[in-house]
Amino acid sequence: LLVIAGAGPITVVASQPGNEIYFPAANVTNVLVVKTAGLIVVADNAVRPYGAANPTFTGTLTGVVNNDPITVSFESAATVTTSVGTFGPGNPNAITPVLLDPTGRLTNYTVLSTDGTLTIIQAAQPLVATGLNAVRPYGAANPPLLGTIQGILNGDAISAVWVTTATPASPVGNYPITPVWSDPDGRLSNYIVVTNAG
Repeated sequence: LLVIAGAGPITVVASQPGNEIYFPAANVTNVLVVKTAGLIVVADNAVRPYGAANPTFTGTLTGVVNNDPITVSFESAATVTTSVGTFGPGNPNAITPVLLDPTGRLTNYTVLSTDGTLTIIQAAQPLVATGLNAVRPYGAANPPLLGTIQGILNGDAISAVWVTTATPASPVGNYPITPVWSDPDGRLSNYIVVTNAG
């Protein structure tokens, strides 16, 4: 009885001990090579907005034989603070299959693993900058100009100062109050920016 425990070479020895009629025969040795099975794992692509948690990643696992308890999960190094971008195979933020092999059966397989692409798009809610209205008489200096910013995520260091083109010599009329952005960490591109001038 030959029991095959896994892939690899197995030495098979045939012997004949002989009996009262026949002399013992010399042992005959042969090598049986058990090849590995093919295991294919593919991560699906996924899309999520900036500032959101990663979704539950999915994919496929094909080729498991003999009811081996091999399963797969999918993960990415991307976090809620990862900026907008497309992260394909080979990138740390790509969607990577992780094979789970509690009984050590993976050595019996040749594994072909394909990462998925994680695409992070701009935040689901826009970043809204609203200038507050102000009034002053002709010939006077501009008062402090103010505004509000709503929609900043992850504590991003985004701020603004509020400016206008009006000077003390500007004729009577309306002049927009708009933001000049301060974005030291380059995070503004992760948002759709909506500006409501004062």
